[in-house]
Amino acid sequence: PEEPRLKCIKLFLDRNQKLPHFVSPLDTAAHLRQCDRTVMDAVSDYLGQIYTHTMETLNRRYGESFMAMTKVEFVLTVPAVWSDSAKNATLQAAEKAGMGKKHELRLISEPEAAMLHALKTVQPHNLKEGDNFVICDAGGGTVDLIGYKITQLSPLRVEESAVGTGGLCGSAFLNFRFEEHVKERLGMDRYLSMRNKKPKTWMMGLKYFEEFVKRNYNEDEQQEVNVPFPGLPDDEEAGIDSGFMVMSTQQVKAIFDPVIDEVLKLLDGQVDAIRAKGDTVSGIILVGGFGQSNHLYNRLKSHFNTSSSSAPPAYSE
Repeated sequence: PEEPRLKCIKLFLDRNQKLPHFVSPLDTAAHLRQCDRTVMDAVSDYLGQIYTHTMETLNRRYGESFMAMTKVEFVLTVPAVWSDSAKNATLQAAEKAGMGKKHELRLISEPEAAMLHALKTVQPHNLKEGDNFVICDAGGGTVDLIGYKITQLSPLRVEESAVGTGGLCGSAFLNFRFEEHVKERLGMDRYLSMRNKKPKTWMMGLKYFEEFVKRNYNEDEQQEVNVPFPGLPDDEEAGIDSGFMVMSTQQVKAIFDPVIDEVLKLLDGQVDAIRAKGDTVSGIILVGGFGQSNHLYNRLKSHFNTSSSSAPPAYSE
């Protein structure tokens, strides 16, 4: 955790896309120079590790003799807004990583892959030809949305019914806002001193925010949150008590709201585009890491005002 890491390296494959404000092209370039790698090298190194891990796992699971006779095909998912040059770069990196010849590899957009998987999971419950669904793929850096209409049930076929849109409002922005909140509470000097002298203290707090607060935050419970920062001295004014930073519901809400409002705006755009064609939206399918957030689910539920206020279905990998 204390090592400098390459972040969001995939985003550099598409120069047309705006980078999140917490990703510095200069820092990334310097980091790559130190390792004597290009963006392309870094992406193919990463895919190469995934390839090796996948093949080792399959060999362990099915045995080497079975795997030697079995053709393995790779399908790579790419963001809905990816340009042709970025798609081509993805294929080149995958080929370099050993996943097969460029013309044998297949690409599918991330929301389309999620859509087919999710609909196959709920099939045949209440699916009809002509139904429209909006996929909201809420990840770390980006949120991708796209509308699909079911054109055939068996085998399942879909076609795009609203053009893919997206924005930089993924869950990494919550981490960024949390970091800003901690800086404000501790003051810049103490914050930097903690980051430099006690990196494990910071990592502990961030991990707790990441794994507990982000997933379980519920606006209605009006419960304060205690984020562990072991080793930080008590400070009543900064709200540090016995190694915990106490956060009120309002403070947590202030971190979440701007990010979630952005997601709602994007979803409204998709729903309006489908309605403008005279069609209705049968459902919104929420996927991706940030898609696990109960708070995001509940905000979407009340915003799109469906009559039932049931709890979200259990999240599945």
